[in-house]
Amino acid sequence: MDEYLPSFRLEFRNTYNEYRIVEGHVQFRPERGEWRTLDMDDIQMHFALRTPVASWIRNTTDRIHHLPLAV
Repeated sequence: MDEYLPSFRLEFRNTYNEYRIVEGHVQFRPERGEWRTLDMDDIQMHFALRTPVASWIRNTTDRIHHLPLAV
């Protein structure tokens, strides 16, 4: 059985960005792109701007066994 990977899709008018958490790392990819790991500056920017991504990270890490983010 595959392990559940928390994921989130942020949709825009004609495209979307996807986010997921793998082994404590937040990863991102645009609709037609490759996955890349967000660095701490990227994550802090989301929290500073109170983006939907920051809310998803907070809710997911709190809900999934207090999932820690890797630093």
